[in-house]
Amino acid sequence: MTKVPRIRVDFESRSICDIRLGADVYARHWSTAPLMLSIEVPGVLEYVEDFMLGTPGYQKSCYPFSAPGDLTFRFIKPKCPPIILQAIAEGWVFVAHNARFEQAIWYHICHLLWGWPMPAKWSCTAARSRYWGLRASLDGSASDLEVLHQKNADGKDFINNFCKPRKYKGAKKLGVIKELWWEPQDNIEAWTKGVEYCLDDAKAEGDIDDILPDLPPFEQVIWDLDFKINTRGLPVDLKAVERALQFSEHFTQVNFKKFDDITALRPTQRDKVLEYINQREEIENLGDLRSKTLKRIVVSELPDDLRDVIAIRLETSNASIKKLDTMMKCTDSDGRARGLFLYGGAHTMRWSAKRIQPQNFKRPDPNTPQDYMFSYLDDDSIWMRAMQGHNGGPPIDELPG
Repeated sequence: MTKVPRIRVDFESRSICDIRLGADVYARHWSTAPLMLSIEVPGVLEYVEDFMLGTPGYQKSCYPFSAPGDLTFRFIKPKCPPIILQAIAEGWVFVAHNARFEQAIWYHICHLLWGWPMPAKWSCTAARSRYWGLRASLDGSASDLEVLHQKNADGKDFINNFCKPRKYKGAKKLGVIKELWWEPQDNIEAWTKGVEYCLDDAKAEGDIDDILPDLPPFEQVIWDLDFKINTRGLPVDLKAVERALQFSEHFTQVNFKKFDDITALRPTQRDKVLEYINQREEIENLGDLRSKTLKRIVVSELPDDLRDVIAIRLETSNASIKKLDTMMKCTDSDGRARGLFLYGGAHTMRWSAKRIQPQNFKRPDPNTPQDYMFSYLDDDSIWMRAMQGHNGGPPIDELPG
């Protein structure tokens, strides 16, 4: 089948936002700035559009208030290359590897901030790799197909030096940055190598695009639908999540103190907790502390203190509690979490989930009244009752569902 005219694109960008929170959160963040864009029209041209050195004033405008009274933040907008305008006007297919990232950067920055038109047709070589049974990463797909141009291994140095904060003060999760990235002028030789890396990746993507057939029409429709689903996102009640986090922190402190009183340990000290349990004469040779292992224990036959140890260990390892912090971080300012599903993430080509794993959400208890279940975090009386353990049992028992 003859492929329609196409143009291959690949962004390199920088941000203090963690890309693992999702392309949309990353692209919408105030610090995110495209550095360069590789453009290739097969058999016609290939080059890198260097925004930092090629657009006067753009580099400075990436910083808010870089000087007293400076109001140029994000006001300097690179012009859309003529070949891009031609490709969009003539309905060419835009090809990228992991095209969701390029789509997010294009929409939130190039389109909304810079005024570039939006491409209507996209093709993702990573999605095509999954469909045809190959590894989806650029280096994996290029290696599987044994293409001429492989992923440039030197790109990691460019990413670490120019694309994300280089040094943090204390733990990275605290987000306290001690040193940002290099600017091109700080190491022009390394920047030049970065431009070469961007072009090398584009060549590898081009080789993959040349070999792999496009998705069948019906599958391309599904991929386009996947884009709409991920762009629309899932609504998240941030107020409820914040209240749930407060409750989780309170209950965790209560549990940790109780656990320490019994064992002089923390529930997260896996090896020492396992050793403590195995030293108790009520249990023999417990192999591990996985949830399914602990749930097999007949706790009704155990003394109260050991029963509490097992219960607290199970509760503190609950994956659904750990998702709360991720929900807060990966939800956009409009209250929607986007990019949560991965097309063809499983070998059977079914979707897989990312970050908060919505496919694994627990089903609500059908016996719990819906108005109570969805309003308890907004009702201070229910909230206080839950925090204090109104019925005499653990506070967590007050929560519905």
